[in-house]
Amino acid sequence: MAAAASARATNSALLFGAAILVPWLLHRFAGLNAIAAFWASYVLTRPLGTSLADWLGMDRPLGIGLGFGTTAILAALVCAALVGYLALSHPRAAHDTPGLSPATLP
Repeated sequence: MAAAASARATNSALLFGAAILVPWLLHRFAGLNAIAAFWASYVLTRPLGTSLADWLGMDRPLGIGLGFGTTAILAALVCAALVGYLALSHPRAAHDTPGLSPATLP
């Protein structure tokens, strides 16, 4: 019984992880509109995140037992690391938009 519950949590994360790839595949190989692909993937991020957070935070046998506080801190650190990486690896010019500067804003 406990193993089955843990397997369901893992399976749901795998299911949503695979489902989030479907819009990308349809965009890449079948010509799905980029905006539709983005929103379809975006909608699937919520259940994927919830499944992973539940699996990480719930006590055994349903999860691995990190606790919800630890899981939240872990998620915040991962997000901060990803934002920091992108900020350092993809520097932007002072004004990426031609003709738009603080002086021209209303």
